Amino acid sequence: MDKHWGNFKKSVFIHDQDWKLYQSGEIYHLKNDPSEKHTVKLDELDGDDHERIYKLNKALNQFIKQGHK
Repeated sequence: MDKHWGNFKKSVFIHDQDWKLYQSGEIYHLKNDPSEKHTVKLDELDGDDHERIYKLNKALNQFIKQGHK
């Protein structure tokens, strides 16, 4: 491992221009929090954003089902 890259643990995620969803369930609003300091809870989202996370989750699950993890 290259010591200049740090010691990062492997993670699986999907994102669009505004949102990032990790396999672990963590949600980040990239537009407001590009450094991913504060997770967003699903129940805090309005209908449109909730739908976007649902679609990201569906795509992420398909990706994982295909053996990408």
